[in-house]
Amino acid sequence: MENIKELVEKSAAIFMFCIAGTLLLIQYKEQYKLISTIRVNLSKQGVLYEQPIYKIQDNKESYKEVIAALICDLEYDVQVNRIYLQKDSFNPMEFDFSVVPNTDYIKTYEVDSSGNITKVTYNSL
Repeated sequence: MENIKELVEKSAAIFMFCIAGTLLLIQYKEQYKLISTIRVNLSKQGVLYEQPIYKIQDNKESYKEVIAALICDLEYDVQVNRIYLQKDSFNPMEFDFSVVPNTDYIKTYEVDSSGNITKVTYNSL
């Protein structure tokens, strides 16, 4: 009688282990499909999230913040006072940062008809 009880317990444990392993593999496959779909959609969309312009309250920028924005590759065309920098041709390694006046700036955005930012303008206070 004890041998039958042990056999049933071991069989139940093996059966539960097989079910758990199967469910794990099925969930992995579903998660992989979901992640792949999200990656494809993100690559097609381009921008994951862009804050609406009307929600931007503080548009005052310091000299340091302007320089920090210019050190990297540009995401948008930028105009600092009368200096116009195109995102496609801008190279931060060749740019002369001494032409940017050391002062505070007001940051404004230009948007296209669909609401995408096309240009960022910094004007001296």
